[in-house]
Amino acid sequence: MRVFVRCVDGETGIDVWQDRFDSDVTEAFSLQDEITLRILRGLEIDLSSAERNRIQYLDDTDDLNAWLYAANGVRQLIKLDPSSLGDALVSYRKALEIDPDYTSARRGLAWHALLKVRFGISTDPAADLLEARNQLNVILRRKPDDGMSRGLEGLMLLLENNWDGSINSGLKATRLLPGSADVWAVLAHTYTFSGEPEKAIEAIDRAMSLSPGHPPFYNWIKGRALRLTGQYEAAIEQLSLGREGEDRTLVQLVELAIAYSAAGRLDEAHIVAEQVRRVSPDFSASAWVLHPSSRDAEQQSVEFELLTRAGL
Repeated sequence: MRVFVRCVDGETGIDVWQDRFDSDVTEAFSLQDEITLRILRGLEIDLSSAERNRIQYLDDTDDLNAWLYAANGVRQLIKLDPSSLGDALVSYRKALEIDPDYTSARRGLAWHALLKVRFGISTDPAADLLEARNQLNVILRRKPDDGMSRGLEGLMLLLENNWDGSINSGLKATRLLPGSADVWAVLAHTYTFSGEPEKAIEAIDRAMSLSPGHPPFYNWIKGRALRLTGQYEAAIEQLSLGREGEDRTLVQLVELAIAYSAAGRLDEAHIVAEQVRRVSPDFSASAWVLHPSSRDAEQQSVEFELLTRAGL
C-alpha cells in the first residue's frame, strides 16, 4: 500500500508539507500512527514560537502513543501548578513504559522530581533530588551533549545549593542549544539565586526574544530579577501580566506578593497572598526560600521577611 499525504495552507492554497509512505496492508494502523507523528514533526515550522520551543522535549521517539503521553507531561509541567504534577508523572511513566529508550520521557521524570522540591511539596527532598540525578545520569551517560538535560542538571545543582556548578551547567546548555529559550530561562533563574540579577535580566530577555509566545513563568523570572535590582514597580508590572487566575503560575503569584511587599504595598500583597493560598493551601515561606537557597544569606532572610509581611 502506498499513501501520499499533502498538507495545504487553507488560506493561501500553498503546500506546506508532503510525504509518501509505503506499508503492507496488514500494518495499516501502525502506518496511521507513523503518518500522524511525521505530520506533527513536519509542521513544526508552522507552530507558534512557544510550541516550537516545546517540541525539543518530544522529538526522540518513533512511537506516537509515547509522544502523546510525553506531550501531555510537558503540557502539565509548564503550568508550574502543583496540582498538575501528578498528571505529568503518570504521563511520563506511560511514555517510558511504551518506549524505554525515550530520552524526553526520562527527562520529564527528572523535571517532575525537581519541581516537587522547588514548590516545597516534596515529603523527602533528598530522595526526589536523587531521583532527578539518577534519571539525568542515565541520559547524560548516553548523550553527554544533551542540552536540555544539561539545563535540568543546572536546576538540580541549584536546588543542592551548588551555585557555581549550576551556572556552569546552564552555560554549557546554552552553548549546546543557543536557540532554546528554555535553557536561557533556566540560566536566568539560576542567576537570580547566585546574586547576579543583572545577568539574569540579560538571559531572560534573550529567552523572551527567542520565544515571544513564552509560557508565563518567564514573567516570574524577569519580575524576580527586576525586583532584586530594586525596580519594584517594574517588577510588579511584569509579574501582573497574564489573565487573572488562569495564566499566572504559583511562582509568579508568590513573587508578585514579594514585590508588593518590597514596594510597601501591603494591602495588595495580602490580596495576592490569598490567591497563593488558594493555589497551594499548604504553602510554606520557610520551604519556599529553602529550595533553592540564595547564595547571599541576607537576601534569603529578606525574602522570608517579605513573604511573612505579605501574610504567607
